[in-house]
Amino acid sequence: MDTVRRGALAPWLLVLTLLVPACGGGGGEVRACRVDDDCGSGALCVRGACVANRPPVVSLQLPTAPATHRLLSVEATASDPDANDAIAGYLWTVTALAAGCDAEPEPTSGSRLELVFWCAGSYEVAVQATDGRGGTSAPARQSVEVTLTSDTPLVTPAAASSVEHRCAGPGPTCRPALLGGAVPLPLSATVEDPAGGPLAYRWRAVAPPGAAAATISWSHGDTSLSTDAWLETEGGRIAGAWRFRLRVTTAAGLLGQGDQLVEIGNRPPVLAADPLRLEHRYLAGAYLASGSLPLPSSDPDGDPVTLSLEAVESGTEGCSTTLAGPSDGGASVEVRCVDPARLAGSASRGLRVRAADANGGSAEVLVPVEVLNRPPELRLAANPAGGSLALDHAVGPCPGAAGDCFLLAGTTALEAVDPDGDPVTGLGVAADLGGLTGSSGEALTADGTTVFRFATPVATPWSFRQASGATGFSLVATAADPFGATGRLAVPLVALNRPPVLKQALPTVSVAHRYDAARRAYVATAPLATFEDPDGDPLLADGSLGDSVCRTFSSAAGALSVDCALAYTVGSGRPPLASFAGSHAVMARASDGWAHVDSATTVSIQDGRPAAQPFDGEVESCICLCSKWSVDGSTCVGNGAWAVDRASVPLPVLASEADGDPVQVTFSGATPVGGAQKTVLPGSCGGMLASPTLPVTVQVTIDDGLLQVETSSTVRGVTCPEAGTTCTP
Repeated sequence: MDTVRRGALAPWLLVLTLLVPACGGGGGEVRACRVDDDCGSGALCVRGACVANRPPVVSLQLPTAPATHRLLSVEATASDPDANDAIAGYLWTVTALAAGCDAEPEPTSGSRLELVFWCAGSYEVAVQATDGRGGTSAPARQSVEVTLTSDTPLVTPAAASSVEHRCAGPGPTCRPALLGGAVPLPLSATVEDPAGGPLAYRWRAVAPPGAAAATISWSHGDTSLSTDAWLETEGGRIAGAWRFRLRVTTAAGLLGQGDQLVEIGNRPPVLAADPLRLEHRYLAGAYLASGSLPLPSSDPDGDPVTLSLEAVESGTEGCSTTLAGPSDGGASVEVRCVDPARLAGSASRGLRVRAADANGGSAEVLVPVEVLNRPPELRLAANPAGGSLALDHAVGPCPGAAGDCFLLAGTTALEAVDPDGDPVTGLGVAADLGGLTGSSGEALTADGTTVFRFATPVATPWSFRQASGATGFSLVATAADPFGATGRLAVPLVALNRPPVLKQALPTVSVAHRYDAARRAYVATAPLATFEDPDGDPLLADGSLGDSVCRTFSSAAGALSVDCALAYTVGSGRPPLASFAGSHAVMARASDGWAHVDSATTVSIQDGRPAAQPFDGEVESCICLCSKWSVDGSTCVGNGAWAVDRASVPLPVLASEADGDPVQVTFSGATPVGGAQKTVLPGSCGGMLASPTLPVTVQVTIDDGLLQVETSSTVRGVTCPEAGTTCTP
């Protein structure tokens, strides 16, 4: 009060004292003004000069003889020393110094505080006043002793209960709920009043710490002993321990109260996230992996959910991770590394995702992050879309071995492209024989061009090339990226083939034949046609067609011929030359093993007519005679001499056959020893007559099986040039 009096007696002194410190510049200058706004915060304009704001002064007045269980009032009085300033509000605090419970002040920022002391003891009441410019007074404090009031009403609230909640709609609006539907909170209590007079009731809600502002309506009003409370908040927190406080006032003004506890529960949000797999790319000397992470989240109570994201990494030195979001249920991630081993491989990388609802529930999940890598892709530089190489083939010496081979050779360029843009190393090409034995292959790469050659002996054309042109050969290219992934490309080789060409055809050909005594067969060989292969392939007669006689074909230097043969053993009936000689339809087929060309020829096998000359004259026939034989007639014991043999007389036949064919000889007029007919080679047409009556003439027919000739043989006498000379029987 002294301070107030001094201010009232000498206000100009305070103005002069505060003028310079509040508004002066560095040199003690005074800041001029016209209105308070010219002076800024915490100052005001007085007589054209800025002066510092002075805080208000406050005092308070407590009730006399305060007692428990009554609604009491405390008055504060404040003044502000500055003209044109006013008191804006009051800040009250009540502290239990030595009491069994705290006081219950009513919330207020005014100069009057209403409160109830529920326990006897000592308390301190303090207040501060604030002016319009933010100046705050020093606190005014007073201690008070509170006495206990007897015969107060006793309030017993209903038992505590619990309920879930549900949020829905824009905002959203949150309400207590069961099974998804909003429910009221039933409130009731019992009251015992020793005085037995009329009672007044008043319900109020005491929210848990941090709860959002709530709107409460009462089914029977807040002044009924039993009522239902409908509670809702516009978003924010609703879960926690709500206290619904019933205050009872007796006719004598005594108070009693009790709290009915309702626990509004909360279920945490549900968070789901699949492992994140990021594609990467190589750009400007660094490896970048980026992608989006969907973060589907929900709250079983319908609470708004807030998501947060944190990178969790190890072994990723030299890398940086940038996160954006989460927003709209997802987040974007970008990882940048200079060392590819830090981007993938041994690096451990994840994202810790947290979801929190407005009621303190939370969920957390660790999402593994995998950086994907695609191996290099290899392709033919000249034909990126193609998968094979088709080449003409040739025939030449086998590489490093004797004999001729089918050869497939050429050049190609292969290139490696990494779908992630990674640098590619170790591009190499090798020859793959596809498991073919007997073949050989090689591939050499220099300056980006691969030179290759494959070879297969000509004896196995189907090992070299199938009918489709496919070979078992391929070029196998490999390349690697910095992550160790290897790309592989097998390029199958296709061997093109040009069919043989007919160079000279022989529509008809006539050939002689002969009888081959060693083979016991008629034989003839006929040329058929001449062929040429554009690829130089050896030509075979495979597939040529003839008949039962002309059925063996051969090829030499592109010329095809047929060997005709008919078996016949001399002495086994009439010679079958008619089945051999004559016309034979033959189709010559020249094949390179994959393609062929045909040429038809009629082969005419010729037959030479047998030739014979008549014989007329003497023949020689000698016999060795013995002068004396042993008693048993087995041994000559006398002298032997040659003499004319008239009992066994030769019958000469002068015949020949140009082809050496066997002939059938038929005798008539006299029958030689052995019969009237026989089949022999031309030089054996004669016979022996047994004791003929000379002269004798025999008619002879010589038949080679197709043509025949007749002759005669006349034997007029028999001589022995050695007759009378010694012989040994």
